[in-house]
Amino acid sequence: MSTSALALSIRKTPVGKGVFAKTRFRKSQAIGPVRGKVLSADEDYDEDYAMDFGKNTVLEPSAPFRFLNHCCEPNAELVEVESGDPKIPSTMWVYATKTIRPGDQVTIDYSWPEFAAIRCKCGAATCRGWVVDAGQLKRLLKREAQALRKASVAKKSNSRKPAAAKPAAAKPAAAKPAAAKPAAAKPARKPRADAIEKPVGVAKPRTLSANDRGGRARRTKTAAAAPTLKKPPAPRRAAR
Repeated sequence: MSTSALALSIRKTPVGKGVFAKTRFRKSQAIGPVRGKVLSADEDYDEDYAMDFGKNTVLEPSAPFRFLNHCCEPNAELVEVESGDPKIPSTMWVYATKTIRPGDQVTIDYSWPEFAAIRCKCGAATCRGWVVDAGQLKRLLKREAQALRKASVAKKSNSRKPAAAKPAAAKPAAAKPAAAKPAAAKPARKPRADAIEKPVGVAKPRTLSANDRGGRARRTKTAAAAPTLKKPPAPRRAAR
């Protein structure tokens, strides 16, 4: 689906490309479906853009939603839409979480785990300083503080070491024995396939169930776009 059909445009931002609204979206309104390749989490995929699609699969999105940027105060979210029919696969959608006006950048909260966190440059008033799940921020800051303390202690310890004494005059070197033939280098051992961990680089959506009637999303005539909102599962990783 083209950006024009979705009333979206792709523009440059300080952190790369971004998705911008060309029309007004109301809170809880569907902005559009996320198209792309559904891959096994064991396959090679671009973890900077991938989205968790459940059942050990990820969605590697195509434009425009490939360029959704992170913000600590997002105006949209990823939603996995369940059809209610086991024969019909789920789909991924982007929903507005607040009013989005023309010209606003559409952003989501990546909610990356703390071990994969990077510095945040979103510029929001409540920016967490890190692209990380809000629930794991405290643990991340504690880990960073411990690392800084260790580095500071090591630096002070090195600065206090006395200067090394001058070595005594060296005795004349004895005649060198014949050089031994170097041993043949052993080839590097390849790691077992099951020992290689796939990087967690995906953003996990919340779920809309077609059977959940207690939510606030509006139903449409199509099964894939018609669910109501349900609270999301624990998030994982996604973007640049």
